[in-house]
Amino acid sequence: MGRKKKKNLFRYIYILFVLLLVFFLVVILASSIIRYKVNLNELNQVKKQYEELKEKYEKNLIIYEKLKMLREGRK
Repeated sequence: MGRKKKKNLFRYIYILFVLLLVFFLVVILASSIIRYKVNLNELNQVKKQYEELKEKYEKNLIIYEKLKMLREGRK
């Protein structure tokens, strides 16, 4: 009987260990998915800000070029 109880004890310990590893895997996967979604939202916000600044820069560059041409035309 003593050997059988030891085998059952090791079996339960092994099952608990495997369940613990599976639990950690699920937690890591869930946190990775959440982190990915947060980073994706931040990326989209930065992309939007970049496009807005790019448009403003291009407009200002066109105005600068026009003023530069006017200045050269006066000389």
